[in-house]
Amino acid sequence: MRFTQLTTVTALLGLSLVIGSIVWAHTDAQRVDYATQPEDRGIYDPDPDHIWNRVFQHFYTRVDRNGNRYGLGRLEPLLWAETNYLLERESYQQAIALLDEFLNTNAANLIDHPLKRAFFQRDIWAVFDWLAIRPDDRPAARFELQSRLAQIMQQVALSDAEIETLPTNYQDAIGQHVETYQPDAPLTPYLPPDLFDVEGTWVNVGREGGPIAMTHVTDQYISGRSLFLVFLRLPDEQESTLSYVRELHETPSTSRPPFLGQPPSGPHPSALPVDAQVAFVQQMLVVNDRGEIVPTPITLSIQLRYFQPPQAFYQFNIHRPELFGDVAGGLQPVMPGDLEFSMLNTLNLDFFEQFPESPEQGQSEILESCMVCHERQASDVLSVISYSRDPFPLPDGNPPLLVETRPEIEANMTTEWKVEQGNWQQLMAFWRTR
Repeated sequence: MRFTQLTTVTALLGLSLVIGSIVWAHTDAQRVDYATQPEDRGIYDPDPDHIWNRVFQHFYTRVDRNGNRYGLGRLEPLLWAETNYLLERESYQQAIALLDEFLNTNAANLIDHPLKRAFFQRDIWAVFDWLAIRPDDRPAARFELQSRLAQIMQQVALSDAEIETLPTNYQDAIGQHVETYQPDAPLTPYLPPDLFDVEGTWVNVGREGGPIAMTHVTDQYISGRSLFLVFLRLPDEQESTLSYVRELHETPSTSRPPFLGQPPSGPHPSALPVDAQVAFVQQMLVVNDRGEIVPTPITLSIQLRYFQPPQAFYQFNIHRPELFGDVAGGLQPVMPGDLEFSMLNTLNLDFFEQFPESPEQGQSEILESCMVCHERQASDVLSVISYSRDPFPLPDGNPPLLVETRPEIEANMTTEWKVEQGNWQQLMAFWRTR
């Protein structure tokens, strides 16, 4: 059986998909396939046999029976809750050997570039947290891997002074793309230059009582390792956007669900005007040399939605070679038809182990997946999940009360959530023993 029917969030949640016209984000730039990097391409060092490259490749590369390689262009490793890879037989033995080689040769000292050290720490932090998802499954193997990964995380950790030197890569990217939506060329991706400017036209939106993007923060494959920010821009001055945020606060969403064409129940805010924009930003968190979670200025991905109607979707993802090579801040536009293995709200099956002949069945189109959750044709504010929380309610079941916020406030709330999690407490237990 083909698994593609089960790979969208719609299928997993049993939602009806609204069929309609789609405005695709598109660029005429040459498409680059980052899903299958050449085997000899060095990510952290030009030498493909460098120990940093070999560690990264072993944990982030998955191979099908035909020798096709996947994963090196991803932010998160292709490791699901049911994955056996790294936990048994040759893959486990190779992982232990690589980590021991790294530790025994003091390989943390081989690269002193703060950006590479920060990203490498993030890469292995993701593996550490994955190992904590099912602690009762092969606990000895998980312990051996986690103890070594924690040591390496600590050895490559940056000081606060070094973290302050990390680049604001978004600023490096904006000059490579147009700055605004192009009505005469609506398929052209754009990056607004004043997105993070507190005096600009965008408003950073949060909620009372917790992180704004709770679904992403708490997802087991992200688990608080990233900061998520939501920005809103109405076509007039910033004050009109602030006024609209206050209106959203006073009329919290009570409509369930917005995807089936049902009218909203209860008080409803004014409709989003034509030319409204929403941005969803993911930024990198690191653990400093004192074992504290610290935000960084590194933008990992950004999704933009332009309300016409219908909505136009655009997305940029970071790519390590371009980031390390100082090319457009490492942020590359997602192209129509680009595929990825979704980790959010999946069945936890490992496609490489369940479908070894054709694991690519587990991939879905990136831009298509945006529209599954945010509805293809909707121009209503209910398609903004940070407001409606459909189909992802908050843990307490209450509607969010939206407010203006700042990145440091969101970072603090994300960190407060993360330090209460078992995977963080495991990490700190290993960290303190050294």
